Amino acid sequence: MPTAGGENIHGVAGFYPYIRAEAVDIVMPDVKYCGGILELKKIAALAETYHRPFAPHDCIGPVGFVAAVHTSFSQPNTLIQESVRATWNLRAAKIAAYHKATMVPDLLLKKSDYDADKIHFSKSG
Repeated sequence: MPTAGGENIHGVAGFYPYIRAEAVDIVMPDVKYCGGILELKKIAALAETYHRPFAPHDCIGPVGFVAAVHTSFSQPNTLIQESVRATWNLRAAKIAAYHKATMVPDLLLKKSDYDADKIHFSKSG
């Protein structure tokens, strides 16, 4: 079973030993604690170098969540964007439907079914 971790690690220098030692399968930095958006992007790039997926952590509030989502879109090794608040997922889906960018709900809710016409989410297992 893959392990994910890193939400309390600071900066690229903090992540490097964990990634190099293969201590985590999925790199999960938190934008608030890792050092901001630029550091989050650097950590994602480091993870990509070691063929590790990137899945930003979310327990930081709406501003940090949006920062993490935007960073996730810019990284080729993004696995999923964690979200622990269902109302934010629904808002993101409405924005995505408005802009016809279905990547947003797919990224936020990988294990959900999405109907762009009805803005409806249903758990699929």
